[in-house]
Amino acid sequence: MTDKQEKSLYDSQYAADDISDPPPAYSPPPYSTVSSEVSLWTVEPDFAPDFTNESHKGDNVANVDGLVQDNDFNTNVGLASRTSAFIQAFMRPKAQPRLVNVGTESTSVQGNGPSVPEIPVGFTAAPMDIVIMVVGENIEPFILIAKRLLLESHRVRIAAHASCERLVRSQGLDFFAVSHDSIHPMVGIRIAGLSDGRGEDLRQLRHSLFESYHGCWRACIASYRRESRPFLADAIIASPLAHANIHCAERLSIPLHIMSTTLWSSTREFPHPLAHVEGCEEVDERTSNLFSYALVEESIWNVIIEPINRFRQHVLGFQSISSAVGGRLVVDQEIPQTYLCSEVLIPRPKDWSNMIEISGYVFEDEPEPYKPAKDLQNFLESGPSPIYFILQGDRMERPGLLAKAIQDAVLKQGFRAILSRGCRDIGPILDNPNVFLAEHIPHEWLLPRVCVVVHHGNAYDTALVLRHGKPSVVLPYSGEQLSRGIAISKIGAAAAPLMDNMLSSDSLSQAVAFCLRPDIQQSTRAARNRVVEESGLDTTIQSFYRWLPSHIQKCSITQQDLAMYQIWNKPSLRISPEAAAVLLEDRRIKKSDIVL
Repeated sequence: MTDKQEKSLYDSQYAADDISDPPPAYSPPPYSTVSSEVSLWTVEPDFAPDFTNESHKGDNVANVDGLVQDNDFNTNVGLASRTSAFIQAFMRPKAQPRLVNVGTESTSVQGNGPSVPEIPVGFTAAPMDIVIMVVGENIEPFILIAKRLLLESHRVRIAAHASCERLVRSQGLDFFAVSHDSIHPMVGIRIAGLSDGRGEDLRQLRHSLFESYHGCWRACIASYRRESRPFLADAIIASPLAHANIHCAERLSIPLHIMSTTLWSSTREFPHPLAHVEGCEEVDERTSNLFSYALVEESIWNVIIEPINRFRQHVLGFQSISSAVGGRLVVDQEIPQTYLCSEVLIPRPKDWSNMIEISGYVFEDEPEPYKPAKDLQNFLESGPSPIYFILQGDRMERPGLLAKAIQDAVLKQGFRAILSRGCRDIGPILDNPNVFLAEHIPHEWLLPRVCVVVHHGNAYDTALVLRHGKPSVVLPYSGEQLSRGIAISKIGAAAAPLMDNMLSSDSLSQAVAFCLRPDIQQSTRAARNRVVEESGLDTTIQSFYRWLPSHIQKCSITQQDLAMYQIWNKPSLRISPEAAAVLLEDRRIKKSDIVL
């Protein structure tokens, strides 16, 4: 077959990127995890399929360079000209679910989406096997969620990049690596220029993505801690960039709940935090904000559609989908979403569905006790509260400039500084008795003992400084961090963010002086009180339970195991596999009496 014929065959297979396409085939009638187990192994490929270097839609390949090196999405394009099928599909009103519903069962609509179910006080779900897929997010909040679910009798596994294994296992949690690359391919995605002749890089990226999707699937079905009892996921919690989540949930017919520290749900009130959108006269600001979410998703789906379809076809046994359908799956299937951030920074948009919640920051109720080293204790007791620099030196384009700014703006002004491990390269440059280089010091212990925190503005550091009521100086290196730094400054808990090209001794000195003002200290403490009142961890767990389907129930007999069957002549009786086994052995029921 010639290259031209092969390309034509390939294009005909993936040219269905149009919203008028018929929906993909529905799954079989909802089958339980037990009935699925028989067929799970029949769709495993013997080897990973190769990928072509061609895009499934030639006109869209130019959009691939929308992902720039700092993981922001450079969408500075004329919005009026963006009329692709993906954009049209993304911007349309919600449609009926196209695939098997892995979200809520609620059909009553009040206002913006399904009505919010009420859960009794102290409710806990029947014990389940739960997979938490984390890609492109700080792992710490998901570890806390997993530990809480583990305490409530669930079996919990975190599926994430291999670099997270040591931290996860140190917390007594099960771990499954979904990617063994140096960084997860979705996090380290470097698309700029791939469409300009670097086809081999794009092919390798798609192959790595496919492997990570396959890893997510195996995390749902692989053995659990070498136990004889198999692990088969009953529910999935996942971050938005773990794109295999909804397809695994569809294959197992189990509920899915999206959780993230970054806002991915489209709204007209503010743009996507990872996007830079250039408006135009024909489009007002609110519509431009909505466009930014469509453009981010389009940039992603232009890259992932091929490995997603390979994953669906070769691993899950499904039909392929178009990117226009894929970009709408979470919305069209009414997947509940919970954002692990605070309404203190970002009030909940009014145009969000009822299925989208903001829980508040997730913190550990009682941090582990910590005994500081003698030199650290002496440093803290020898003078006024220091300024804490939680920075990553490798992210700073000019670390020497940062060292000079700290020298002039902090030390010469009579302040003292503690540098995090990420600043170890500039520590020797300063070489000052008023500078202490921290090693393995828990932030939870140290933050109450400092006066100002200088950080990059990532979600985890922002949550910590707000929880402890410490004013911030934000040095962002990405658009998302810049957006977060602006939000903190708007509530009076931080100075205006300092981009790398704005950093100087004078600007850092002014920012620190601003944070030490009494009114800023007071407004920061007020923000802290509101953040603590949100009880983010409790709210997140309640949100997860709230949207579980009604058939996730406890066994009517044991009152503790997950019910998976009914008795045909007693439909109100729901029983677990364990109870069914005992009833069959005692000949109280026959196999033909059991209904999945």
